[in-house]
Amino acid sequence: MSQLALVIRARPRIGLGGRVHHEGRREVARATVALLFSDIEGSTRLLQQMGPTYAHVLLEHRRLLRGVFAEHGGRERGTEGDSFFVTFPTASAAVAAAMAGQRALSGHRWPSPE
Repeated sequence: MSQLALVIRARPRIGLGGRVHHEGRREVARATVALLFSDIEGSTRLLQQMGPTYAHVLLEHRRLLRGVFAEHGGRERGTEGDSFFVTFPTASAAVAAAMAGQRALSGHRWPSPE
């Protein structure tokens, strides 16, 4: 099974509401959110090698990662093909999910590509 490539980026998230100061200015609520993007490295080649079996592999991949992401407080924002876009409340939660995801994928018994 190919490596799972994960990119994690923490950035401020600006809220819409906020409090109004006595001078009439609005204070914007801010929070930090961590972004995690995943992709199966070499998935096109893997699809070509595995043929119809790849559909089962992709379902297992999604099941394993969705479980890990949920355990670490992740919210799935999008998926396309074999990739995920997930947000986490902290960068440490995203890193922990990435590590747990790698362990879950490497510990799973995958069918042979040939």
